[in-house]
Amino acid sequence: MVANPATSPPHHFQRRGHSRSISHPFPSPFSSRRRNKSISKHDFLDSDDDDDEVTYLPDPLSSSPRKGAPRLSPGEELTTGKCMTCNCSVRWPRNLKVFRCTECLTVNDMEPHRGSPESSGHAHPGKDDKPLPTIPRKAGRSCDQAARDKPSRPYIFRAVEEYIITSFKGCDCLNSSFTTVQHALPSTMNPLIYSSSQHVALHPGATSAARSDRRPSNTKDTGHKPVPPDIKSPSRHRSGGPGHHSGIVKRILGLLANLPNDCHHYLVSWFSRFSAGQFEKLVDFVGSFVTYRLTRQHGRKRSESAQHDDDLIPSFSSAAGNTPAELHAAINGRSTSKQATEKRDQPVVYSDDWQLRAAARVMSLLFTANNANVARKPDGILGQEAGSAAKPQGYRRGQIVPVSAFYNTLLDYSDLVADFEAWESKSTKFSFCQYPFFLNIWAKIHILEHDARRQMEVKAREAFFNSILSRKAISQYLLLRVRRDCLVDDSLRSVSEVVGSSQEEIKKGLRIEFVGEEGVDAGGLRKEWFLLLVREIFDPHHGLFIYDEDSQFCYFNPYCFESSEQFFLVGVLLGLAIYNSTILDINLPPFAFKKLLAAAPQTTGPQPATTRSTYKCNLDDLAEYRPPLAKGLQALLDFEGDVAETFCYDFVAQMDRYGEVVAVPLCTGGDKRPVTNANRREFVDLYVHYLLDTAVTRQFEPFKRGFFTVCGGNALSLFRPEEIELLVRGSDEPLDVASLRAVATYDNWSDPRPEMVPVVQWFWDFFEHTQPQAQRKILSFITGSDRIPAMGATSLIIRVACLGDDSSRFPTARTCFNMLGLYRYTTREQLEQRLWGAVLNSEGFGLK
Repeated sequence: MVANPATSPPHHFQRRGHSRSISHPFPSPFSSRRRNKSISKHDFLDSDDDDDEVTYLPDPLSSSPRKGAPRLSPGEELTTGKCMTCNCSVRWPRNLKVFRCTECLTVNDMEPHRGSPESSGHAHPGKDDKPLPTIPRKAGRSCDQAARDKPSRPYIFRAVEEYIITSFKGCDCLNSSFTTVQHALPSTMNPLIYSSSQHVALHPGATSAARSDRRPSNTKDTGHKPVPPDIKSPSRHRSGGPGHHSGIVKRILGLLANLPNDCHHYLVSWFSRFSAGQFEKLVDFVGSFVTYRLTRQHGRKRSESAQHDDDLIPSFSSAAGNTPAELHAAINGRSTSKQATEKRDQPVVYSDDWQLRAAARVMSLLFTANNANVARKPDGILGQEAGSAAKPQGYRRGQIVPVSAFYNTLLDYSDLVADFEAWESKSTKFSFCQYPFFLNIWAKIHILEHDARRQMEVKAREAFFNSILSRKAISQYLLLRVRRDCLVDDSLRSVSEVVGSSQEEIKKGLRIEFVGEEGVDAGGLRKEWFLLLVREIFDPHHGLFIYDEDSQFCYFNPYCFESSEQFFLVGVLLGLAIYNSTILDINLPPFAFKKLLAAAPQTTGPQPATTRSTYKCNLDDLAEYRPPLAKGLQALLDFEGDVAETFCYDFVAQMDRYGEVVAVPLCTGGDKRPVTNANRREFVDLYVHYLLDTAVTRQFEPFKRGFFTVCGGNALSLFRPEEIELLVRGSDEPLDVASLRAVATYDNWSDPRPEMVPVVQWFWDFFEHTQPQAQRKILSFITGSDRIPAMGATSLIIRVACLGDDSSRFPTARTCFNMLGLYRYTTREQLEQRLWGAVLNSEGFGLK
């Protein structure tokens, strides 16, 4: 491709037989052939019509979109390659050096672009010698009124438009533009270039850039340079609608997505040095385009092959057992079940959308840059505009913006189960499970529950057929019978027997039976079993875990006397909780979940497009678990004096073994190697690595193995460490009683508005104004857990039922259904006394 700068004389342009001006279906509004024609404002508007039904589709074997182009000769040899924008396979004659993609209409040059000798250096358009007129500042007051008036001279900016088009014509000019030698300063000059007039004047530049994007240069060294300034152009971020400049944006994203890997590394490094405000705007920009493409896909039917024989083949509602009436109906017409199926909305189809695929790949680059721990620019004007409460948490984790900034809530209304199954089967080119950062915690939990339910159904079906073939009673569930006074021993022994006999049995649905009690497990007994068992296992007197007094977090006890099998069973217990959607009251530090997820075994199934998480413990992780020790080590690193003479440290870690201080060398000969200013960083790294990794290897390895024995599916790979923590522990945020009250339901109340019944109002008022610790106890009494689910308070629906008229009996709770039963107490004091007595003295389950 030949692309000369704006300063080159006209006679230097060497065009091929196919003119660049006809390499796309949009004519140039200022070409020589249209000088005498009337120009309307619509000539400057970009379009996104190439993904809709068009009246003309170019010949895939032709290098020119002209209808009169010569056809391919029969003996001419074809070659196949990839389009640089949409990455689709295209065939074209081998003797041609340029081809046009039939999918995205982009012209691809096969020969690298080389600028002319005149274009070397900083190319720029010619500057007029005439001085620019000065507009007084007071004229800016009438800008608002002038913008609303209809322009009397629509071509007043013709010279400016031609200047902008000339400036954006050549790639060399673009490559040498947008340098960082001088920072751009905001200016208040020329206030009359405003609103619609400014849009009309600057839009030809965008149109010229669109033409450049339709035929990008194939340069060896600077081919990706024009793209970053183009994607950061302020005109791209104007709020002109969801599809504003989509015709340009889709090609920019396509070019970025299909750059070589070394260019992607440069882009990630470049993105990671953005200020928080700039980075957030860029993430919102790409995310808005994804949303726009999803809305365009909404309602489109699934692409299928022609099915003209539907009326010739009978359709049955079931695979077997068809009655004569069903057979007659199937032969004479289409079945009612098929008609009912067609009435339902088809799932959203986006697997063949190259624009979504390109935007997702660019977003993955931004997501990688967001987690890169590098020095960043301070927030300037852009950074001050975007502020959120979640930013401090993102900065604490070394992120520019929080992970939630990448979520796309429109995907909650898509068929995520179908997306997950297509991703597992590798049957489509694109699925959002390849890019899990788009999915919020609700979407991922929905997929995880589907995966768990599917595996449970498979095991239940296998157990059913095995019971028929073997003529033995085989339970469809994993039934554990335990005694309350021997809860830990009975539970660990039962789980050990199940895992030892067959690891596949652990994938069945879990059912708990307390010996000597009448309760039937519909979910409540399982919650109670998990709650009591976790409290016993994680009790510091049990010796498996040790607690830090400052952080209140627990971690593996390196000097535990229990066998490694105990930690394997603890890992199985943690996996069972996730597998059965149960929240646990455990206080493992956040870095423990990062360590656990990074140790996941390699699977042969599909993998997300993002890089696999790796874990290397650092001083920040130690600060989560033991803040005073981390603070002391940081002070050692920041000390400006002589470390050896002041601290007199050796490469030795001081460990506490049941009240006895034990010195452990951190390296060979560490007890004789002093810590100096030169090696103090090495000392801190070895100290942290020993405390969090080496010392607990005997405990962590079986724990990890037990966890992934249960949770070894593909759905778990979609989660990030902080999401796994939220999934296991639930949310420890203060209870939002108002939200719980808003989504609550009421049963067996004769009043038309049960929420206005005095006893119901007394309960919610008491629940809302009591102490936080008491609120947790009431929530545990009703639901079996004192934690809010990971999806928030609105996902926890409490059912308040009426048990009858005034009575001296206590309220009851059905934790299986999150139900609270209340009597119509006459006074509020009676309600509070009875409710609090039930909360403090409740234990065990019965039948009703």
